[in-house]
Amino acid sequence: MQKVLLNDGNAIPAVGFGVFMIPSGGPAYEATLEALLAAYKIED
Repeated sequence: MQKVLLNDGNAIPAVGFGVFMIPSGGPAYEATLEALLAAYKIED
């Protein structure tokens, strides 16, 4: 998996599961909730 190197030396995945400003109760909220409940993570 491709990663992005941050200025502080840490690396983060180039692709993620975006959750910024998802309103409660909608399909994106429900998908995010299910992903978290299923222990969603990106493997190297």
